[in-house]
Amino acid sequence: MPLRNPILLAKELATLDVLSAGRLTVGAAAGWCKEEFDVCGIPFHKRGKIFNEQLAILKQLWAKDNLTFKGDFFSFSNVTIEPKPLQKPNLPIWIGAEDLTLEAPLKRIVTLGDGWLGVTSPRHYKEGLDRIDELASKVGRDPESLETANFTYTMVDSNSDVARQKAQEVLDQVHSQLVMQRVERLLVAGSPEEVASKIQNQIDAGVRYVILNLLSNDPQIIPFVAERVLSNINTNPN
Repeated sequence: MPLRNPILLAKELATLDVLSAGRLTVGAAAGWCKEEFDVCGIPFHKRGKIFNEQLAILKQLWAKDNLTFKGDFFSFSNVTIEPKPLQKPNLPIWIGAEDLTLEAPLKRIVTLGDGWLGVTSPRHYKEGLDRIDELASKVGRDPESLETANFTYTMVDSNSDVARQKAQEVLDQVHSQLVMQRVERLLVAGSPEEVASKIQNQIDAGVRYVILNLLSNDPQIIPFVAERVLSNINTNPN
């Protein structure tokens, strides 16, 4: 989000919420790739503080008219955006946090967010949830009020080796080698049974929403996953 103008972004997201009849969920993060910030002329080391300020601006613009705001990074007077979101008082914001060694992103989730959007393994997700529960309790937030989601690069094929090869070919086209080192560790690719098992592991770790980024342009992958993978998953493990 620090790469975007918060006023324009507030209007875009509110418009999407209206167009979708109030079904929009916002996924947002402070960012991690320094090169992206450098090319946009935005100080990478200040991204967390910029992000916090942007979140405050979004929520106020969605709820108020003629807003005047003066912050460390953004200042404006008498700004109103239309349309306002259908969801009240604000759009739900799931905040991305991947590096569990940093407390700031996790604290941001419990103080400014409505959920955690992870990009991690089931084991690390469970560790992150434990830390979020602890931080939420410290600030008087009910941990159960926070949604849990995990973004997952996914490829399925009847042949496990073919699934992994297809996934590798797609990812090689869209990611640099630096990013690939991280993505490959979290890739969920294989036969329907293998993928179902890995998704089940995420659900068992506490993930309520498993977001499948299907690495295929073939529309038939959707019914294939629905019939061969999702039908074999227990969405209520407890």
